[in-house]
Amino acid sequence: MATRYLPQCGEYALRAMAHLAGAGGDAKASRDIAAATGVPPNYIQKILAQLTRAGLLSAQRGTKGGYVLTKRPDSISLHEIFVAVSAEVERITACPLGRPEHTHLCPLHRRLDDAYSLIEAVFKTTTLASICEPPGEGSCAALRALGG
Repeated sequence: MATRYLPQCGEYALRAMAHLAGAGGDAKASRDIAAATGVPPNYIQKILAQLTRAGLLSAQRGTKGGYVLTKRPDSISLHEIFVAVSAEVERITACPLGRPEHTHLCPLHRRLDDAYSLIEAVFKTTTLASICEPPGEGSCAALRALGG
């Protein structure tokens, strides 16, 4: 079993957004996004709805309808995507053990929170475009391949 570093909904949202970033502004139906990203069709509809409510996607009805990005991929951070689907990095603000006498984080939990802070900073400064270009390793095509 593979180790999961992100909540599944965050990974699914990233796959969908990467797929749409590589679509060149063409609207994509949810079933096509699900097929291209390997996300179950019922789950992708939930993810796409959350991304639409967050203003990252626009939903268009009709025969040429589907989902499109509302902003350029270079202006969308990974952090925005994760927040839209409630998959943001959870920081440690109090003793995870619930011990009332621990009024401050112990050295271990302080270091873990420092690491989470660094991850959060990377997500805030990494754009969707930066993980989709140039073609090849790390591109949108590579992210779409993760779907299997």
